[in-house]
This record gives sequence, structure tokens and C-alpha cells, in this order.
Amino acid sequence: MSKRSFSDIFAFQTPISLAVLIIFLGLLFGSILFNSWILIFALLVSVAFILYDHQIYANEGKSFTRSDIKTIKALIATYGLLSVSLLVSAIRIMITDCFYFAVAAMLVAFIVCASLVVYEITYLRCIALPNCTEPREKMTLRSMLPIAIIAILLVVLNIEIFDTWFRWDSYDYYYYFQNISYTELGQYSNLRPANHAAYGGTLMFLIINGIVGNAAATLYLINILMLVIGAFAIWRITGILFPNWSLWSRTAVTSVLAFSPFLFGLAWSISLETYLAFGLILFFWGRVEKLPVLQVVASLIICFSKETGAVILAAIILSRLIMNFALASNREKSIWEKLDLPVNFPILGFGLFWLGEFLLNSWMGSNAATIATSVDVNFNNFDFSMVYIIGRLKSLIFTNFTWLLFAVILVGFTVGAVNWFKNNRPTVSEEKLYYTVELLVGFFASLIPLFLFVTYNHIRYAAPTVILAILILPLAVDMFALKDKLKTVILGVLAACFIAQSYVTVDPMMHLMFNKISKGNGYLVYTENDVLEKWESVSVSPSVSAQYNREIMYFDEALDHMISQISYDKNTVLLFPDEFRAPTVGGFVSSEYMVFGCGYRYNARVRYISWDSKSNTRFLSSNQDNELIYRTVYTSSSVLNSVDGDKRCVYIQLPFANAEHQEAMLRNFKLTEIGRGKVYGWEIVAYEIERP
Repeated sequence: MSKRSFSDIFAFQTPISLAVLIIFLGLLFGSILFNSWILIFALLVSVAFILYDHQIYANEGKSFTRSDIKTIKALIATYGLLSVSLLVSAIRIMITDCFYFAVAAMLVAFIVCASLVVYEITYLRCIALPNCTEPREKMTLRSMLPIAIIAILLVVLNIEIFDTWFRWDSYDYYYYFQNISYTELGQYSNLRPANHAAYGGTLMFLIINGIVGNAAATLYLINILMLVIGAFAIWRITGILFPNWSLWSRTAVTSVLAFSPFLFGLAWSISLETYLAFGLILFFWGRVEKLPVLQVVASLIICFSKETGAVILAAIILSRLIMNFALASNREKSIWEKLDLPVNFPILGFGLFWLGEFLLNSWMGSNAATIATSVDVNFNNFDFSMVYIIGRLKSLIFTNFTWLLFAVILVGFTVGAVNWFKNNRPTVSEEKLYYTVELLVGFFASLIPLFLFVTYNHIRYAAPTVILAILILPLAVDMFALKDKLKTVILGVLAACFIAQSYVTVDPMMHLMFNKISKGNGYLVYTENDVLEKWESVSVSPSVSAQYNREIMYFDEALDHMISQISYDKNTVLLFPDEFRAPTVGGFVSSEYMVFGCGYRYNARVRYISWDSKSNTRFLSSNQDNELIYRTVYTSSSVLNSVDGDKRCVYIQLPFANAEHQEAMLRNFKLTEIGRGKVYGWEIVAYEIERP
């Protein structure tokens, strides 16, 4: 083996060395700035292994010794430890110092290190092949570059979610996870966020929170990890099932999943539907890679994230068993091989446990949420309501460009069916056949609870169904887009639509089909009234059904920005218009449910909305020391009646408020503008009221 001088080490003759040197410099900066001994240790280890990397590089094209293989394994372990240390350090800094530039740099370095782990594992597996003489060729590195870029983008673009205000269902989940600990494992009934049997999601939280130590950061970190792992999963799936696809096409289809509004757009919220969608992605990744352990772990998440997952999983496993016994190619297999016990036996156990929970807890959902309906419909239960089915179908097809997604899939399978009947049948591998059938069965099974379990018509409830459709997408595109450039264009356009829709409601069908509220510059839609107006002839506040991308998150940012401009103190009272006073869950609620995300003061778990004058952000507190003082007023004549005479009154003009209410305020009071919050189309104006 040829020896290298010290100067050769920094000649960047391998991409690995260049990457490690970049990490080295980043760690050096972080170590000096944050005085972290963990980072200094990781820094020294990374430098040492630059030498090992070059030693292995010198052996390329020659036989590999046991020492070389041990070195590669040591590299994998080192890069893995370095990844963990970077991730933990980034989270700690973010929680304590809020130095987001350093956090972003460390998270990017984490992605690089994690990519190196995957790269070295691939290298190690390549050594075992008889004709693998030069596994680190440029093509190998280039083939990993697109997914690495997507992963880095997913991390960097999601840094902003760590400052998110918990609203609506996210608050209920956050409150639960904030108070859960390993001591609860002895009583599994305590592992039910919002009374859902989400044991899989709870276990995932406990494991990661044991490292992070902050419930909010852990929940958002899990969302980011699910995005990154999900993107890598579909990258691998398309690489295995469609080996002739170009990197551009694979990048485009990966972007469709990674930047879907149902995943990327909702990464700021805590949603059990996201956990279920992630479990489904993992399951089919394990199916294609033939990894039973991954399928079992994914099944645990699917079964015990949201109740609909068990229905989907049962249908998938049943279809797999039918194919195992029906296909001619499996006739020589024993009955035990056909039963596929390494995967199906644990899943059977999950299913029996789930069935017991179902019988004991009646679908396991929250029984506290009810609505008074005059029609004969069992709410939050299984029932048949054509009004509900039509409303749900509209919210499934005409939101977040899903109509475009379904159109592409429909075209693909129509062309495939025509070719089939013309006897122009392409040769389909058994693996792809299994994948196609199981995905289609899972997709149609997901529609059963979606349409027949009567509950609120929230858009995010369709996330698992849409993610299954995205996994079907490459199969459909491959049926009619014979040229690779056409595949790339179709998938690229869909990905671009998804990315834009994740930030702003640009889907024209949403504006045509649903109720809208103004943001100031632009509109937000909501789907709840689509059903309730037909049932009860009432309207409700555009609350959780308006949660379908990142737009409502920016409302909270605009509100904080506005409050920071008005010199708020304890002598100030914020007055919000209350035109959303209408029948809804459990009776009447005011517009604070829309403005603040929930009526926290009226919740059994009291949390006071407080104001931090240093960071200029709202936060939830168990005491009233820094409570944000506000009132909701239904008419202009009641504005000053509810406020003490010595208080400074600030009227908040909401962009979605009733125009007549705003005009009445301008007629009856002298208002002076003192603040304006403008973020991504949202515009909230503050006026100081001059008392008569």
C-alpha cells in the first residue's frame, strides 16, 4: 500500500476527506464559540479518521484486508457518533441560546455525517461483491447528491418551526407529551395522547426525548426526521423498482413526497396522521428492501399512531397472503414460507392487541368531542351520511393540488389498462407486482374510515391516503411517460406545485370549491362549513380545517410582530373582534379559538397566554405573572364596557374580521394606528383607542 505525505491528506483526493474537513472547520468554530468538550472530542476523532479514509483510498483496485474492513466499520461508528453529537448539540444550543445560524450549520453538518454513514455502509456492502474493484467512483457519489441536497433543504427550511405557537389539536398533543415519562411505561393506558392509542408515536417520542430533554423540540425534531427518512425511503424505492430512471426523475418524485403540503407543509403541527403516513412509507420501504425488521417496526407505528392505520395494515397483509397462495411462482414454497411469519406473526400480535383496545375503548378516539346535530347522524362514530361523504370527497380531491396528483395517476393506470387489453403487456417483476397490489389495496382501505367515520372535515385527516397515492405515483407515471424527460417534467411540475402550496394557497380549485377568509393580502380556505352548513345551517370559526399548510403558522408570527410594536405592558388591554361566535364543539366559542388556537383559560388544563417582552413572543405559562391581557368584543358598543377606566385600550383589526364591525369601530371611536404585523400575506393592524 502506497504511503502518503501529510500534504496529501489535505489534497482532497477523496470527497470523503473534503466533507470531513468541512465538518472539522464547523466543529472548530462551534467548539470555540460554545466551549463544548463534546464537540472538541468529536473534532479530534474526525481528524484522525481522515487518515483512515485515505488509507482505504490507497487500497482501491486491490484486495481488501480484514484490517481495511475493520477500519471501514470504525468509520461508520465514528461518523454515526459524530452525527448524534452534532444533532444533540444543535438542539441544546437552540433551546438555551437560540443562536439559529449555528443551529442551521450544525444540522447541515449532521446531514452530511449521516450521509457519510450511508455512504460507508454502501461501500462496505460493495466490497462483498466479486467485481467491486472501485466502489468510490464519482458516479456513486453523484448518485447520492440529490437526496443529500433534499435532506439539507428539509432541515434548513424547517428551522423556523421551532418557534411555532402550539394551536388547536397540537396543543393537546404537546401537553400530553410534555408530561409523559418512562415511568408511565408500566401502565400502558397512560400512553394515549388525546385518548388515541398512539403507543407507537409515544415510544418514538420517549426514545428521542431521552436525548433531547425538551418536549417541544423533540416533537418538531421528530417531524423533521420523518421528512428526511421518508424522502430517503422513496429515493431508495424508486431506485430499486425503476433502475432505468434518471437521477432527475428520481429527484422529482422524491421532492413530490418530501415537499408535500401534507408532510412538509404541516411539519409545524403535531399530528397523528403524519405519524401514520410516516409508518406507511417505512413499511413499503422495508417491503421493497426485503427488511422484515423494518416492516415490523413500521407496522407498530401504523397500528398505534392513528386508529385508521390498523384498517389499512390489515387490508395490506391480507392482500399479501392472498398473493402468496395464489401466484404460480409460489407453488413450490412451503405453507410457512407463504405465511411469511417473520413479518406477519408480530403484526398479528399487534392486530390482536389493537382489537382488544377497540372493543374496550370504542374506536379509541376522543369521546369528549361532540356536536349537537339535529340530523340522525352518530358523530365521532361510524355512520353513513351522504352529506359527509361528499364533503370529505371534496376535501380529499380539491385541496393541496391532490386533484393534479390523482389526475396523473388516473392517466397512468388508464393507459396501462388500455395496453393490457391490447395485449401490449409489459413484463412486470414479482416484486413490483406485490408493491402495486399492496399499495392499491392500502389506498382503497384508507378510504373506508375516511368516508364512514363521521367527524370533523379537516383536510389533514386525508394525509395517509394522499401519501399512499404519492407512493403509487411513480408506478402510474412509468406506465405512460416512456421518455425520461417527460417523467421529469410531469413530476417536477407536481413537486413545484406542492412546494408553493406548502407556503401559500395557490391551488385554484381550493379557491373555487371552499369558503375563504382574508389574510390581508391573499386568502385562506376552510372546509368545516362545507358539511355543517348542510347539517345545521350554521357556520363555525375557520379553525382546524384551515390547517393544511404553513399559512396559519405565519398568522402567529404576524400577531407577535404586531404586539412587539405597540409597547405592550400590564396596563394594556388588547381588544379582538368576536364575530365568530357560533355553535361549535361543546357550545359557543369566541374568536380567540381562531386567534390563539384554543380557549386556554377555559380548558381544564389551565395555561395562561403570556408575553415575553425580551424575545417578543407569546408563550404558555401555568402562572399569571406575564399573562397577555385581552378581551373579545362582539359589538363596538361593548368595547369599553369590559375594560377598566385606567387601562390603555388597543383594538386589533384582524384581516378576516367582519367589515361592518371594523367600520363601526372607526365611526364610534378615534383610532390611532400604532402597529402593523405583516408576514407572508398576513396583515394585522393595531389601533389605540382614545377614550371619550
